[in-house]
Amino acid sequence: MGMYEDERFMAGTDATFRAIAASAATTIIGGGDTISTIRDETLLKDITHVSTGGSAMLEFMEKGTLPAIEALKNHVKS
Repeated sequence: MGMYEDERFMAGTDATFRAIAASAATTIIGGGDTISTIRDETLLKDITHVSTGGSAMLEFMEKGTLPAIEALKNHVKS
């Protein structure tokens, strides 16, 4: 991961994603930059959850909700 845009580090980045995809555990990756580093897009099917919104994903994992989700819930209750 790290300096993925530098070819010297791309092999490590690729190996990290292959290991994540091969894991039997629940796997979660997020963030547009993170996802854009995956050169082998077939790995995405083996990752449990993929989010393009890194900050929103982290907020959701921390709080269990997001402002937009709460707004939708409140609208449905009305």
